[in-house]
Amino acid sequence: QFNMAKRIPGKEEFHETIRYFKTQLGKLQKDGKLDIQLGVEVSYSDMEAKSSDSAGDRKIDKWIIATGVDPRIPNIPGKDHPNVLSYIDVLRNRAKVGQKVAVIGAGGIGFDVSEYLLHREDNDDRDKKADEVDVDEFLECWGVDKSNKERGGLIPDNQINIPKGK
Repeated sequence: QFNMAKRIPGKEEFHETIRYFKTQLGKLQKDGKLDIQLGVEVSYSDMEAKSSDSAGDRKIDKWIIATGVDPRIPNIPGKDHPNVLSYIDVLRNRAKVGQKVAVIGAGGIGFDVSEYLLHREDNDDRDKKADEVDVDEFLECWGVDKSNKERGGLIPDNQINIPKGK
């Protein structure tokens, strides 16, 4: 999910989060404290055998099962239409999206996909990193008062200057 989240404007710091965890997991793996196996099917009997004392120094004390993310698919007529995409199609698989889009879902993921669609550039599909973001432009676009003079830290609506194309 971090790989999808880092694509959302304002969440570029997830690049650093991924780098940090990759480094930390690598250290644990190097020290023999962690064995990461991706894309491996494990049965209950496999887990039993590797958790028993007879496994010796290969005994596994704790198991972490990370099955990934599966989006909820609402029971809505037309959901199988070719123009209907999931957030995974858009954020991870980089599906092409039209100019007029309806986003169903007002939770965090619906909001993030909307932000991504509003701020993406059709000719640039690379992920921006946190140090590539113009902080002043970001704050101005979101109406954040850097001086903290305004109540709540927000610039009054009539003073917000949204850059063209945003």
